[in-house]
Order: sequence, then C-alpha cells, then structure tokens
Amino acid sequence: MTSTPPLKRPSSPPRSDAPSSAKIHLCLRQLRGEHAGKTFHLPESGEFLVGRTRGALSFASDRSLDDPHALLTRDEHGRLTLRAFPTRTGVYRRLRGEALIEPGAFFSVGGHHLRFLGQLPNASGLDTRQTLTKRPIFAVEELFRGAIPGRRVVRPAPRLIVGHGGCDLDFPDDPLVQARHCELSFEAKGTFLRDLGSEDGTFLRLPVGEPIELEEGDCLRLGDQILVVEDA
Repeated sequence: MTSTPPLKRPSSPPRSDAPSSAKIHLCLRQLRGEHAGKTFHLPESGEFLVGRTRGALSFASDRSLDDPHALLTRDEHGRLTLRAFPTRTGVYRRLRGEALIEPGAFFSVGGHHLRFLGQLPNASGLDTRQTLTKRPIFAVEELFRGAIPGRRVVRPAPRLIVGHGGCDLDFPDDPLVQARHCELSFEAKGTFLRDLGSEDGTFLRLPVGEPIELEEGDCLRLGDQILVVEDA
C-alpha cells in the first residue's frame, strides 16, 4: 500500500489572531482525497452543499460521504460557516491547541476514528496492561466504518496517549500517526484533547446542525476528503 504523505500544518495565525473572513476572498484547497491539489473558489455569498454526488462540492468515489453531508454558507459580510448534517462519518475540524471534550465526543488521528467514553463507574473490563487503582478510570474506543465499535482502551487519570507505538492506544501500521500523536488529559475542570505537535494533526468532530464559523487556515475532514480554508 502506498504511504500517504503527512499534511502540512496550516501557516495561518492562531484562531484568536486570525484576520476576519469578511476582509478576504476565501477558497477551499484539497489536501487529500479525490481531487488532491485542486482549489475550489467560493462565491461571495450564498449556500452550497457538500456530498458524494450532490452539491457544489461532490466526491463521487468517497463512499463514506452522505448526500448531502454538510452545508457551507457565505453571508453578506463574506463570513463562511459550515453546518454538519446527521451523517454516518460526520465532519471534523483540525485542533488548534486543545479542546475541552465531553463523553461521547468523536475525534480522529490518521485514518482512525475514536470516541471518548468518559469516566467509567468502576474498574471492570480493564485490559491486561491495567492494574487496579483508586484513580478515576476513563475509556476510549475505536470506531470502524458505519460507527461500528472496535477495541476499547481504558486508563486511569491523569492521561491517555495515542500514538504509533509504545502508547496507551497504538496504530503501528498507520504512517500518518506520529510516535506520540495526541493525548487526553483528565483534569478536575474536565477532559482536554491536545495534539502533541503531529504533522497530520488531530481532528475533532463538529456538532450536528450548529453553524460553525470557519476561518482562514481551518482544516476540515469530510469522509476521506481533507480541505483547508485559504485566502483566495
């Protein structure tokens, strides 16, 4: 199998310092997928669908996409928003820094989708690498196509690390997963998902139906397609 090159980290400033999208002409450039390298220029205003065979952006070979999958909107000020529809695989945005996540949240690394299950009520179901502890126990499970649950990993606080090898949850056959790719940090104020400086990034699934404003440098994963918002 041919290895897929890692994604380059967006060169835009941090989200809080990013320029207003009303002042720039935006486009979507495909980093990976059916039309890799292609640039999709967005209209100044209006709505357009993203899907497998329907919409202004369609990717017919991607069976993980639904019809429609998401809706992109430019308002009269040029701001770009995305609304994810209820689909099998969802829409993900690359993390910038860290994010507070709740039980049931989905995230992805490399070609893998994961779900944070939260704190377990007891220590039952521990794998052979885990010993009994008085610390709170948390769980993450891998999901396959169609959101089919796969292996489950449980670990005590303070953290669970995902990586290529020697971590709590390993993906040794995925060249897009770094040695130490991301971590879940279990803290008193909640659980935080942090990318550990990976080249390909860590992606967090966006909520369904809620319009999310996008900015220059935002990197999106829809099915097997990865696109970045850029200044046209």
